[in-house]
Order: sequence, then C-alpha cells, then structure tokens
Amino acid sequence: MWTSYEPMLFKKCLPYKWTYFIEGMFGIGHVKCLVSHVGRTEPIDHGPFPCVKNRHPNKETCSTDDVAFDTPQMDNGHLVYLIYQGIIHNTRVALSPVGVQEDYKIAQSRYAEDWWLEQLAARNSSAIWLRSFYPHNYEITAIEAYMDLYQITGEERYVNAVDGFYDMFREDFMHLGGTVAIKEWKLYPPGSYYLDTTGEDAHGTQQGHNNCSWQGDYFDGIHNKNCWHSTGELCGQAFWIKLSVRLLQLRPTTELYAAEIERALLNGVVSQIPPDGHGIRQFAVLHKVKMVASNISTCCEGQGTRILGSFPELIYSVPTQADRDAAPADVSINMYVGSTLAPAGTGFGLTISTFWPYDDKATIRITSVPSASRGRIGLRIPRWLDANTSEVVVESRGQGRKAYEGLRGTYLVLTRSWAVGDIVTVPLVASPHVHRYTGLTQIAGYQRYAITVVVTSVYMGEGPNEK
Repeated sequence: MWTSYEPMLFKKCLPYKWTYFIEGMFGIGHVKCLVSHVGRTEPIDHGPFPCVKNRHPNKETCSTDDVAFDTPQMDNGHLVYLIYQGIIHNTRVALSPVGVQEDYKIAQSRYAEDWWLEQLAARNSSAIWLRSFYPHNYEITAIEAYMDLYQITGEERYVNAVDGFYDMFREDFMHLGGTVAIKEWKLYPPGSYYLDTTGEDAHGTQQGHNNCSWQGDYFDGIHNKNCWHSTGELCGQAFWIKLSVRLLQLRPTTELYAAEIERALLNGVVSQIPPDGHGIRQFAVLHKVKMVASNISTCCEGQGTRILGSFPELIYSVPTQADRDAAPADVSINMYVGSTLAPAGTGFGLTISTFWPYDDKATIRITSVPSASRGRIGLRIPRWLDANTSEVVVESRGQGRKAYEGLRGTYLVLTRSWAVGDIVTVPLVASPHVHRYTGLTQIAGYQRYAITVVVTSVYMGEGPNEK
C-alpha cells in the first residue's frame, strides 16, 4: 500500500539521479526515498523535540536552549518529505459538504502528532526549525489543518498549538517586510533572516547547493559562503496569508492578523508580479538582483495565482447568517484598497476610494443599507499609523458630521443609522522607520538597516537598494 498516512517500516533509497527522474515523471517534489508499507496501522510517536548534545563532557542531556554544533539528532516527526501536506486535504474535505467523519479521523490518528502539538503550544522554536523531515515553510499548511481540527472537535490543544506556532513564526521566521525566512534543504535558526542566496544568481547555484550538506554548515558553526539560504518563497507567503485569514475569522477584532495579511500580500505576493505582468517570481529576493519571473507551473506560480484570486475576500469580512448576531460587525474592512462591496446578506453595499499608500486617507461611500434601523461597520485602524489614535469622520446628509476616535492596532466598530450617500473618511498617515538588521547575512565592518514605509520595505547594504 502506498498511502502516505501509514507509518513506514522500511525504506528503499535511490540515487539522486533516479529520484530526479521520478520527480520529473510523476510531479513528486524532492523525493529521496521510496517508502514501503507492509500493513502496520498504528501511528508512530517520534518522541520529544529534537536536541543536539552539548560538547561539555558532563552534559549527558541536552536542551534546545543550549545547542552545540555536534551531529544533530533530528529524528522527530514523520519521515516522508512534505508530510505536512498530507493532513490539510483531509481536514479541508472534512469541513466541506461532502466530508465524512473518516476524513478528520485520519488526520487525527495519522498526522496530529502529540509531541509536536505540545512543543508548539510550549513555544519551543526547535519544533519548527529542527523538525524532521526537512523544516520548511510548508509546515504552515499543517498548522492550518490544526485550525480545522479545532473547528471540528473544539479541543483546545489544537488552537494552543496554532497560537504557539504563529507567535514563534512571526517573531523568528518572518522578514521585516512580511516574507518567510525559512525554506527546505537548509537549517534556518530563529532570527537568521538570511537576505540572499550567496550564489551566482538570485536563487543560488547548483554548485553551491552541492558543496554543503543540508544541515552541516550551520551545525559546524560556520556560515558557509558556498551554501545558499534562499528566503521569501512565495508559497510561504501564501500559506501565511491563509493561516492569518483563519485566525482573523476566529478572532475578528484582532487587528494583528489583518496586518500580517496585508504585509505578506503586498511585499510577498503582489510584489512578485513583474511590471510587464508576465509570470510570477518564485522568491522575493531582498537585495542584489530580483529573481526572474517564470511561467512554467512552479509551486509558487500556483500559490500566487490562488492568493491573487482570493484578493476580494482579504479586503472585507462578512459574517454568515448564522454568525451574524455574535459577530462584532455586519461588515468589516480589513484593507483599504479601491474596491466595491455589493450588497450581500447584510444589506450593506459600499465603495472604497483611495490612492494609498500614495495618499494619506481612504474614503468609503455607502451605496446600500440594511433594512434594520441600525447597522455596524468595522474599520481597521492599522498599527502602522503614526498617531496612537485616529479620527474617523462620518458625513451624512441627515445627521451631519460626526467624528469617532479609533485606537491604532484595533478595529473601530461604528454602530449607527446609515443612509445611502453617507461618507466615511479614514486617515492613513505613516512615516518611514529605520530598523537595524540583526540576521546572519552580515557584511564585515558594516551595519545593515532596513527602511519601512507603511508596510513596504527597502533593505540597505551591499548592492543596489530596491523597493
């Protein structure tokens, strides 16, 4: 049986030239071993989180807080590459109209590893970057599946793991501009924030890849210049956006999630479309030379297309009929983008007009109102605004002008009697900020900085600076 969710009893490994052939023939990414299953159905728990023994002779045990660069014991987690993707299709189907109980039961019994849930909830970052098999930003898809399992079962352990992962990943594995700073084949320790690939081109050379082991250069305590550490993979930005959407649905007044969607979307997806509109860049390279866009059906082209297609649902949040009474607003605006919301179940219709980020405000015009006497519109007050408070103004022919105060980093819910033609003005004033670069791609004798303007960023240092 070749079902990916059964634990393997033995594996037959093939030379690289054969695995590349298999990848090309069957579209299987980065196959190293063919896995054979012989009927065992019990799940395997691979034990506690990975650790590396300290060289100190009296140190019999190890902890992730005191890691020395000896041979890593990376034997935790499933041993099939990209196993994280094996969980989400089950949980997504389980929540669909055709889902059955077996769909989520398989995910629970085969993929919801107890040790991983516990270590993520405990905010142990080694459960992200030292996980077998090949730590990767694709792990985010498994975290979204844990959101599904929480929605299905109501078990707090799932959402606790999601929260732990989200906090750690945002803090240690995301670049300042909102692109992912971890990928497969190499180790990306917390806060490494590699800026480029150190190869001959924007993605790194094959020669550089072959000159170092996938883990050796870090555990030898050497930043090997012959090894590339590419970051900013568009797939990772897409997964991060989707996970943030799920969390925003769970906690619709938590502005942080909308902020993460915005910065990843603008700096990690939209920015990867070249001016001529042909192709999608696979990696968001933060300095030197931008990657050449491709149209050869890479994973990133697929995920980029997926995110661009879901752009409208990122701008607005509209609760379902069943959730409307419990929801904080009848419609919430998460991003200020020129757009139109047609009247839906809430009865609200509106248009947003803005040249942001080249303008300092957004104007919202009400085009349709609900039948109820009062309605609720939620306005995101972005955390990147200059002032701690923002004066939102509503101008109405029947009620005149009224100002409301919104707190930066929150949602301001306006509950009032609305009329067609009412205009809401939201100020969007932000200034540049300078941030010192603390990652591992340093230049001897220099300090590196980044400039952020709203959520767009420029890395400064070696090579030309690009927005």
